[in-house]
Amino acid sequence: MVDSIADGIVRSETRSPLVILSPSRADLIVRAAQAGLRLAIVSDERSRLTEPLRSALAGGGGRWIVRGPSGLRDGLTGRALASLVAAFDDPVGGSPGSPDTLRLDRPLQTQLVVSMSLRHRADDEARVGGAVEAFAALSGSFPAGWAPHEPVDRPWDPATLTAFARERMPNDSRLVVAGSPDHPVSGTITVSRTRHGVEEIDEVLVGVGRPGTAAADAAVAAVPEVLAALAEPGQMLPLFVFVGMRTGSPDLSTGPFLAPGVQPLALLFGATTVRDLKLDPGSLRGPFVVRVVGRPRTPSIVIGFPGATAHGWSALLAFVDEIGIERVRDLLGLDFADPRWQQLREF
Repeated sequence: MVDSIADGIVRSETRSPLVILSPSRADLIVRAAQAGLRLAIVSDERSRLTEPLRSALAGGGGRWIVRGPSGLRDGLTGRALASLVAAFDDPVGGSPGSPDTLRLDRPLQTQLVVSMSLRHRADDEARVGGAVEAFAALSGSFPAGWAPHEPVDRPWDPATLTAFARERMPNDSRLVVAGSPDHPVSGTITVSRTRHGVEEIDEVLVGVGRPGTAAADAAVAAVPEVLAALAEPGQMLPLFVFVGMRTGSPDLSTGPFLAPGVQPLALLFGATTVRDLKLDPGSLRGPFVVRVVGRPRTPSIVIGFPGATAHGWSALLAFVDEIGIERVRDLLGLDFADPRWQQLREF
């Protein structure tokens, strides 16, 4: 899979229409990072990345480089690049995009963008994947399957998934989850053993229908109720959940052209996070809606924002300012001043 190694960069060329997180490509991402090298997957404009590959590549510090009529550009940001080295010189990828990036990608599916941090007790009753099920159900069905890599070849079963992760501990497990063409779901579940128990990090896209349809609108409206249900007492302890919305490709893949940015819909701060941030839900004021959920004595909060409008980010940042951006960064590791958050907001 390696076409060249130069200037500390591993170049891996592909012409596949859909570039997936295959076992060999996942191994390449890990080995490049272990060797202190930077990975550049290079394609033409006909290639698209699955969400698990996009996430793994970004997590490993790699780049997707597209070779188009105007030269090289960052496949995720559209930034023009003078060379492969330039892709790693600038955190947002280089200079402004060239004309061949200015048309929109395929906005045919309303997508929920879900990022979750959860905790489980380290006992035989622990089951990972339940929160993914809750959001996947908004597509009309549970996920179809899971696997360590793509293509996904194992039927969806949280018990089997949990057993697989448990057998690999104390090593972390990063697992791929997928839906079906009629009920699209795509993303990853990462399971780790920590001193607090079993930590689960979910990064998932859920397709809920064509923009403007009753099905899509109903799924978006149901997000606060799903978050409230996650906060109910049980085996799973949510720490933090972010849910946003965007439009994109029906198969949830990422293309090499501009796409509408993510609009925040809601956050869930679990009881542990509310306690550690010393939040008083009754004192929070701003252009957002605060709902107390979970146990009365150890509450969680759901924070709603003006959905599907340009004001959503302003409301979210107003909420972060209200509780303190440094406190959020130190406790949750979320730096809203980071360029990656800015990229989510860009159109």
